[in-house]
Amino acid sequence: MGVGPHDKLRKEDNVDDRSRVLVATLVGTAAGGLLGYLYLTEHGRRLRAQIDPWLDDVLDELQRMRGTVDKAREAAAEGRRSLAEVFGSSGSAAPPAGSSEYRTASS
Repeated sequence: MGVGPHDKLRKEDNVDDRSRVLVATLVGTAAGGLLGYLYLTEHGRRLRAQIDPWLDDVLDELQRMRGTVDKAREAAAEGRRSLAEVFGSSGSAAPPAGSSEYRTASS
């Protein structure tokens, strides 16, 4: 009896599953080794003490960036509302970007 297409797919799926397990095992081993080094050795403790202020700065910067993105999102929403009011009050929808009506309205 020959090998059918379904048998080949099962073998490929099996290889994919083995690859995922291998990658997950290697990543877990590396992460565990790194955490063990940082928390169980004297040099790791000193390294953590040096890294902590930098991580705090990174987290603060990420928070500021999130605030900036939120403000930009609010400004964009307000702009859309304003356009909807301007074009909605005359009973027509906002003209498509790039059209001659859009260029006239935005000038």
